Amino acid sequence: MATASNEEVESRIEGILDRRFRFAGKSSLCSWLRGEARIRLHTVAAQRGVLVLDRFVPEPLANAQRSGRPYPAESVRSGSRDTVEEVIQQAKLPSLPQVFHELQGLMDRDDVTVQDLGQVISLDPHMTTSILKLVNSALFGFRSSIDTVSRAIAVLGLRQISTLALGTLMLGLFRERPNTYLAMDKFWEHSIAVGMTAQELARLNGREGLERYFVAGLVHDVGWLALTSSNGELAFEVMRAAEGWKCPLIEAEGKTLGMTHAEIGAKMFEGWSLPANLVAAVRYHHDPSMSAEYDEPIYVHLADTIVKAMGYAATDDCRVSPVDISAWDALELKPEALDKVIDKLDKELATLCKVLLLG
Repeated sequence: MATASNEEVESRIEGILDRRFRFAGKSSLCSWLRGEARIRLHTVAAQRGVLVLDRFVPEPLANAQRSGRPYPAESVRSGSRDTVEEVIQQAKLPSLPQVFHELQGLMDRDDVTVQDLGQVISLDPHMTTSILKLVNSALFGFRSSIDTVSRAIAVLGLRQISTLALGTLMLGLFRERPNTYLAMDKFWEHSIAVGMTAQELARLNGREGLERYFVAGLVHDVGWLALTSSNGELAFEVMRAAEGWKCPLIEAEGKTLGMTHAEIGAKMFEGWSLPANLVAAVRYHHDPSMSAEYDEPIYVHLADTIVKAMGYAATDDCRVSPVDISAWDALELKPEALDKVIDKLDKELATLCKVLLLG
């Protein structure tokens, strides 16, 4: 196989970066992230000798693109549109397991004890295993091993462990559902990466209860997952629209569906009576300035930006979404502060994916 010339490599890298950052906007943060992404792409090119366009195109969309037919404006859904509630009903969402309701009931009590919570979590062996693996991972960095749920609760706290339990439950709801419109390994890698990065940003900013930022990042795209796994034709329509109109995926959602995956996910969470901070994180992760009460949307939005900029994308649209610069300004950080965040992501993401997805 012929080796690409330096000029060809440079051209390929700039093409990837132009696509990836097309909608991100102009800011010092985006300029810095683009520079970091360029360094990474040069490293990949040197190691592999080839650069592949960073898109993960599901087969139905790839077939449509190979046909050469542009996405026609007249094919946009016309007439009456489904409501968010109707889309959720069509999704035939899985029921939350009984252990979730038990956990919710416990956390609504003022007299809950370590023993109460440990007993409920221990009823679900998979949840127990996932929590212990997560607590012992580099995400928390404890020096000694934690081998029981009660010890994990003692170290992190009742509410912190209940939040992690919720995250592992959400992860399990869709893992086994077939999906031809998403590269599922990439979707979960992206989701876990956003959770890790949101937590690290919160740590940098001196926030407490870091696990809630991790879980908020982990579940931020659950609305898109529900849509693609239950109504692939609608998801297909959105992806074709984004490609044909050359616009962000979330903009194509609004134009074709009259709703976004953020709205779908938030409605799902409200229907499940999940905590309000997680509802806000899902609803506002593309528009964090709209969240007045909770700051999780800020951290998830910026984490999503950083993760996509570094090439960890969830869908065939691997472009960085428009960045809310007021969210970045709220953190009062310099872009260079992200060096350690990105380094930690690169070093620990694969291991954490194994912990959460194989447990």
